[in-house]
Amino acid sequence: MAVPFMNAKNPERWEADRVIAKKEIISWLAQAADAKELRISIEKKTRKILEKIVGVNSLKQVILDDTGSLTVLRSLTRRDIGTSQMATFLETTTNNLESVEAGRKTSDHIADSAEEILLKELDQSISGWILEGKKPTLEEFNRTLWIASDRILRRSTSTDLRYKHEPRQLEKLEGFLISEGYTSVESSSIKEPRNSMPKGTYAFRVSIQGQTSDGLALMQTVDALIKPFSRSDKLLPIFLEAKSMTDEVNPNKRQKEEAQKVESARRRWQTKTERLNFILLLGGTVPRRYLQVEAGSDLDWVWEHRVEDLKLLLDWYKSQ
Repeated sequence: MAVPFMNAKNPERWEADRVIAKKEIISWLAQAADAKELRISIEKKTRKILEKIVGVNSLKQVILDDTGSLTVLRSLTRRDIGTSQMATFLETTTNNLESVEAGRKTSDHIADSAEEILLKELDQSISGWILEGKKPTLEEFNRTLWIASDRILRRSTSTDLRYKHEPRQLEKLEGFLISEGYTSVESSSIKEPRNSMPKGTYAFRVSIQGQTSDGLALMQTVDALIKPFSRSDKLLPIFLEAKSMTDEVNPNKRQKEEAQKVESARRRWQTKTERLNFILLLGGTVPRRYLQVEAGSDLDWVWEHRVEDLKLLLDWYKSQ
């Protein structure tokens, strides 16, 4: 009997599921993004830094005196330059720049280069008094403060929420698996997915060997491995990736990364007689085109709001 598909072969249900997933992510974001305290903290820090800048002609000295000022100054550029782009401009790594801005490192080179970039990039309409080295009016100062704080808050909140998506999804998956009688095993104990996991177990964030198209070994992390109850001890576990989307721009990039991971895993572990079942756990604002591409690539998925669909696949394994 062929492996059953849970959602990929039911396009008539996609739209209704997309609507539910979008409503759920909007509701979750509204609850999770309570940034009142963070806003107060950011505004206090930003105010202190802007006060130090008043009347100063050397941005390099401002940055050397307080490297956190670079975060504020970036937020006042015309394009609100992000960390990665600024690191590229400064010919350094994002990690190094983040360390400098957090005060863990100092760098004359970065301060010198940053001043040169900022003098070209600062937005005259909100940073005119900084560029001119003059004392701003109260209205000018507050406008700069509020815009900088808003932009820094948006970045901080976005980053914080991004790291919460996967744990939220895997928590839902874990609740379902436990209800089905599954137990967790340490991911570090899994050296070889076919033989390292007992039946009826699961593990999160597992480092597994894949294989490139050139035949080279490639280590990659899989969000979850699930070893179903079955008649055989030698079946491959289900491979699962958790994907929660909050915009419709990044999914294309993610899709390419997913395809590479799936192909790499299948090259290494799939045999002529056994299909490696690689599925997605989806939530958020999922474009219909994304689903069409995944279904066309022979990938299946379960929705975060209906993770129990996985039972169809788990029950199929019991007969194998």
